[in-house]
Amino acid sequence: MSAAARLLALTKLVARRSSIIERPLVRRVGVLLAAVVFFGGLSLALAARPTLFRDVDLSVWALVLACVPLTVIINSCQFWLTASLLHVTMPPARAV
Repeated sequence: MSAAARLLALTKLVARRSSIIERPLVRRVGVLLAAVVFFGGLSLALAARPTLFRDVDLSVWALVLACVPLTVIINSCQFWLTASLLHVTMPPARAV
């Protein structure tokens, strides 16, 4: 058996295997681990520089917290409108 044939057989074997990421438990553990690392790093950064947020203007954060969801909603509406113009039926909730 040639090296090319063995490589092809190996790629077919790998393609048939299900990914471990497809399992819901693995996804949940991964998201939990990412959140722990993120908030752990944030807490370490704040502990190292406690005056980091002293001069932050809260009106900017309020604007960001209002505009980000609004942008997602507007983009979803645009996606849904584009689908309807192309005669593709899509419920509006699926556009999100």
